[in-house]
Amino acid sequence: MPEGEAGGKIAGTPFRVPSPSPVLQMIPALAAAYRKGILGCPRAVLALMMLILIGVGWQARDFRLDASADSLLLEGDPDLRRFREVQKRYGGGDLLVVAFTPAEPLFADASLEALAALRGTLSRIAGVAGVTTILDVPLLQSSDLPLADMAEEVQTLETPGIDRERARAELVGSPFFRELLLSADARTTALLLSMHGDAELAGLGWRRQELQRARRQGALDPAGERELQTVQARYEAAHERAAGRRSAEVAAIREALAPYRVHGTLHLGGVPMIAADMIAFIRSDLVIFGAGVFVFLVFTLGFIFRRARWVLLPLASCAYAGTFMIGLLGLVGWKVTVISSNFLALMLIITISINIHLAVRYRQLRRDHPGEGHAALVETTLRRMVRPCLYTALTTVIGFCSLSFSGIKPVNDFGWMM
Repeated sequence: MPEGEAGGKIAGTPFRVPSPSPVLQMIPALAAAYRKGILGCPRAVLALMMLILIGVGWQARDFRLDASADSLLLEGDPDLRRFREVQKRYGGGDLLVVAFTPAEPLFADASLEALAALRGTLSRIAGVAGVTTILDVPLLQSSDLPLADMAEEVQTLETPGIDRERARAELVGSPFFRELLLSADARTTALLLSMHGDAELAGLGWRRQELQRARRQGALDPAGERELQTVQARYEAAHERAAGRRSAEVAAIREALAPYRVHGTLHLGGVPMIAADMIAFIRSDLVIFGAGVFVFLVFTLGFIFRRARWVLLPLASCAYAGTFMIGLLGLVGWKVTVISSNFLALMLIITISINIHLAVRYRQLRRDHPGEGHAALVETTLRRMVRPCLYTALTTVIGFCSLSFSGIKPVNDFGWMM
């Protein structure tokens, strides 16, 4: 019989037992190395873990939130490419919309005066390029002047002597202004705020898209790869500066609207406002869900174990894992979006479940074997729990990896993150 094989007979039939696979042969060696290097040097291991945590946790200062359109778009999407081509050809900037429903009829003197005053206030805010209202649009059917005269003197709602009833009928029936500047019932009007664009950000964005498209087509050489990395870094820095400015502008607009709420109902909308608010929502989610899960964990652990030690140890493990993850995301520059903002709560729940399994097994072994030492109990606990915990982790990994095939960018990122 070849060396390394065992033999015997079952019911008179000879058989051979194959040698253990190389993986199985490695398990005792790994267990011995773990026993000696980890369990045998607890203080050194804890010191090393703390050094690692400090090093990675320091990168948490670069942890970023992202609620921009880039975080929701999948590069390479044909519809996105078409949209960008149209945008590059015809231009277009950010637009904010203020919906104004006055307390009095919209075409009354008091309402139009309040609208004019609000327009003037908003137009003086930094970042606002222009404000368009029903007071500014040309009226072609509300005056008896011939078209030749209208070319020299455009008729608007602010023109002295304009017939407001005819103007109201023209604006409500206009395919250009109906449901855009004026609601169908003529009770609500919109102020369209054109915001100044960022030429540097736009230029970097176009160049980045060209380089990314070349890379997807396999036509990007090493020099192009280096340029893409440089452009990407500059784009992210410019994008962060622009997002900060836009957030300040949205806050200034909201502040400017406050005094005019006595004249009616005001609502602010638009993509820049949504992006600014989404950052606040993501921060709120991280704080509220994180705090909620923490309180729940404290209550659950206290109810199960009823001892401070078994509450503090799992919480310390969760704190380590959460801090490490936030620092790691800051280190690799992976921004958290509205989809992935609950990663911390999910991570704490998964981590605490494994900690509870380990703690329960250890307490059972200590109860059943009161004469065993602490080191022996820890080793037995780990030996018995390593496989179920490993399988639990692997199934969780596989489950979240399935999200990476969704074709939706924020869901893809959330899958890889988890």
